[in-house]
Amino acid sequence: MGDLVVSGGATTAVAPEELERAGVLLRRLSAEASSIAMELASIDRIATRATLREMGAPTSALEAENDIDQATIVLGEVTVIADLHGQALQFAADGYTTVEQFVRVMFGSGMGDLASAGGALSRLGPLGLILAGGAAAAASNPQLRGHPFFVNAVRESVMSSDDALLGYLGVPRVVSRALGDEGLGLTGASTTASVLAGVGGAVGLVRHTPVRLTAESVPTEVRPVEGAEGRLDRVPTPTDGDGAQITIERYEYEGKPDAFIAYVAGTATFDPFVTDEPLDMESNVLNMVDGSSASAEALRQALAAAGADASSQVQLVGYSQGGAADARVAESGDFDVQGILTFGSPTGQIELPTDITAILVEHDDDLVPATGGRQDNQSALLVNRRVYDDWQVPADQPVPAHLRSNYAETARMMDASTGELRSTIDALDSLTQGATRVTSTNYEFERITGSASVSGRS
Repeated sequence: MGDLVVSGGATTAVAPEELERAGVLLRRLSAEASSIAMELASIDRIATRATLREMGAPTSALEAENDIDQATIVLGEVTVIADLHGQALQFAADGYTTVEQFVRVMFGSGMGDLASAGGALSRLGPLGLILAGGAAAAASNPQLRGHPFFVNAVRESVMSSDDALLGYLGVPRVVSRALGDEGLGLTGASTTASVLAGVGGAVGLVRHTPVRLTAESVPTEVRPVEGAEGRLDRVPTPTDGDGAQITIERYEYEGKPDAFIAYVAGTATFDPFVTDEPLDMESNVLNMVDGSSASAEALRQALAAAGADASSQVQLVGYSQGGAADARVAESGDFDVQGILTFGSPTGQIELPTDITAILVEHDDDLVPATGGRQDNQSALLVNRRVYDDWQVPADQPVPAHLRSNYAETARMMDASTGELRSTIDALDSLTQGATRVTSTNYEFERITGSASVSGRS
């Protein structure tokens, strides 16, 4: 089981949890040693050797004076050494980040060149079949598809999908570079998603359909939520066509407007064909394009039904697709989003506001967040962890690192953390402080299709 790796947060530091904890302990040691040295120095100024002789103090008192001098010297050395080591840890973390970012840029650029060439060559036919067969063989091996190298390759492939598409269309690489992230930024992963959505719409697989509320529970009083694990635990778990997809908590205060926390579930059905379920594969595709997905629209309607409006302070929590819907609503500015916490969500290319408290949790061996491309929300606090060791990935689950139970374990580690991660979780908790009453309501939605009828379930 790997340590937490925390990055982002408008900083350049990337460090495993153990590295950060060691830095905190060294800084604490340095401060304590300095404080004790100052107290001893104060005593030493009062009880000088001359004073002790005048008072007729025993020899042991004079020896204690020597011990104080030696202790002061040692404490001074501890203060300096601990501080230097703390700085060295910070320097190492910063260096790790710089190298990682350099490798990412170089790897991404190389993947773009390869994708462009592959797209052009795939027009010949056989190469496309070979590449597709190789990808299928890799995906069928659980140990391989759960390896961080393969997951990162998928992530970079998503980022380079526009290069492959333009290469297939015969666009020269120099032009695709100018249009993409290395140039004008007019194309990207969303370009390919838009094409897929368009093709899917032409064959009836992807539609922009409205959604409607079909069931709303009676508000129930609950305790204010605390921590990362507490928030993940309140995310609902619907099945295809059954159960609430969204839970909204309303926080009431004396003398100020109510606030809201929304919890959004992950994908409820993986059926590639048209369904009545808003949290389906169609919404996964559309969340890559814009904020028009059925899952994002259901979230907007649930918040409105709970009493939230454009001025309401809102916090968003989501698992898997739910986090992508959260990100799209936060991006839209439809509500005053104060914070967002996502687990295993493909949010990399959804631009979050830089002024909100954001924690994005992704496992290095989880393919699901990788399908959202490279994580570009560097103002958010990014939390990464590798769940399984090399080639120890269980074969009985399609994507075991994506299991909610594994993210729950990561959330527990987050709650036990120190430093910036702990303070950011505390910032999320600050929204719930002082509430006089907290109520929770579950909401269930369905797509409106031509053959659907209004449901009156409650």
